[in-house]
Amino acid sequence: MAYDTWQKLTEFAKAWGKPDLVSFICAEAKVALSPAKTGPMALYRTVNYMPGPLQTQNYVRALCLGTGMPSDWIQRNVWLRMARQSLLYRDRTPQKFLVDEAALINWPGRFSEVVRPQLSYALQELHADSKEDNLLDFRVVPNAHATALPRTIYDDTFSLMCTDTETTGFVECLRQSIKGGNNGQQGDGEDWNQGDIELVGADMIPFLEHSWREIGNMALSRPDSMGLIQAKMREL
Repeated sequence: MAYDTWQKLTEFAKAWGKPDLVSFICAEAKVALSPAKTGPMALYRTVNYMPGPLQTQNYVRALCLGTGMPSDWIQRNVWLRMARQSLLYRDRTPQKFLVDEAALINWPGRFSEVVRPQLSYALQELHADSKEDNLLDFRVVPNAHATALPRTIYDDTFSLMCTDTETTGFVECLRQSIKGGNNGQQGDGEDWNQGDIELVGADMIPFLEHSWREIGNMALSRPDSMGLIQAKMREL
C-alpha cells in the first residue's frame, strides 16, 4: 500500500476512525509543506521509546506487540509510521527530538533484538543529516535529569507542530487516555481508536512549550547524544 501524499495519509487515518491521528497528520503536513523552512518545526519528545520519525519497521512492530495490539492494527501502524517518515524526509521537514536516555534501550526480554539495529539506523540517519541538511536535531536527556523533572514540567511523551501562525500539541500514550476515560486505567485492548495519540486544548500549549524549553536545557548536545548512542550500542 503506497502513501505518496499527505492527503492519502489523512484519508487512511479517517477510514481507520482515529480523529486525533487525523489532526496529528494534518499538523505534521502543515509543517512539512510550509514554504518557510526556518520557522516551522516538528518537535518530538519521547520518554519510553525512540521517536517515530526515526523508527525502523521491526521496532514499530515490536513496540505494538508489547501492547498486545491485534495483528491487523499492528500492520496499519507499521504502514502509517513508514509513510510518515517517507513524507517528512521527502519534504525536508525540520525536526527536533528530545529523548530520555532510558528510551534508547528500553526493551524487555524477547524484544531486545530490535534495539541494536534501531540505534544503528538512528545513528546512520543522524550522521547523514549532519553531512547534508542538518534538519534533524536529536538530543538525549540523561537519566539523572529525566528521573528528577520538577512538577512544573510535563513528563510524558508529547509533540508540538509549529508553523509561523500556530502551534498544535499532542500527547501520546499506548494504552490509556489522559482525557479521563476508564479513570486513567488501561483499556481492555478492544478499542484502539483512542489512547495512542491525543490532541490537546489550546490552553495546554504554553505548558508543553515551557516543558520543551526546560527539558531541552537538561539535554546533551547533539554530538554528545550521538556519542551516547554509540556507547549504548557497545553495551548490547
